[in-house]
Amino acid sequence: MTTTCSTDLLPVTGFVALPVRAEVVEKRPWGERGDSPAYLNLSPNVVAVLISETGHLLSRIDLWDRGLSVKQAWDSAAYTLLERQNSHRVEFQVRNASCALGTTAPRGFEIAPFDVPAVAWLSHPKTFQMLHQHFLEVLVPKTGLVYVTRDQRDLFVLDTTIEAAAKAVPQATVMTYSLGFPVVTRV
Repeated sequence: MTTTCSTDLLPVTGFVALPVRAEVVEKRPWGERGDSPAYLNLSPNVVAVLISETGHLLSRIDLWDRGLSVKQAWDSAAYTLLERQNSHRVEFQVRNASCALGTTAPRGFEIAPFDVPAVAWLSHPKTFQMLHQHFLEVLVPKTGLVYVTRDQRDLFVLDTTIEAAAKAVPQATVMTYSLGFPVVTRV
């Protein structure tokens, strides 16, 4: 699959957006007013948080200090992720999911991190759509694609049902693709 993208209208950042369960962000007690993380809702139960170049969770104040809105930073993180791959095409390094999940794992792949956590591909519709389309072509699923992360960093794409994925990877977050956005179907 080939894609090109332009970052001419976006601020250049080294930010990474990561999808996390909304309850993780919303229920955590944050210290001072304004230090809660900047995030965007992706679906009813998933948000995208923004991580700085140094690895810390960004707040709205951090973004404000850089002259950015949350949406600008989120869009920039997506385009930066695409640009880090290759300006002409996107490639994913994978291994059989059974290497990490055992021989009873459903058919699928573990996506290797490039220089950001693999799950970052699910944090924006432009990147998630590209990932989803790629694996529809590669796996030609018989059941359907589900996306599984054990630690909000790794990522498995499996050709199986939601129930089978949940059984194969207990305690993991199981997500499906919905118009470019991740929907948690099991926590």
